[in-house]
Amino acid sequence: CTCLSENTGYPNVAAGKTVSQSSVRAHSSALNAVDSSRSTAFMTVRDSPPQWWYVDLGDDYMTEAIDIHLPDPAVGKH
Repeated sequence: CTCLSENTGYPNVAAGKTVSQSSVRAHSSALNAVDSSRSTAFMTVRDSPPQWWYVDLGDDYMTEAIDIHLPDPAVGKH
């Protein structure tokens, strides 16, 4: 997939790759973190530290940017 980040315009090399996370909250998926959409989010269970997320890019990449968007807790989107 040559998905572009909505924010940077750089290719999303994580799109379609194998992802996992420490835990999964209802209606969430680790795949949401690499889908190039700012309207989805991946969520872990808050009370189960340490929380982590992992993507296997399957190859080595020279990176110019890492684009991470976190939900705004003030709006109630977690």
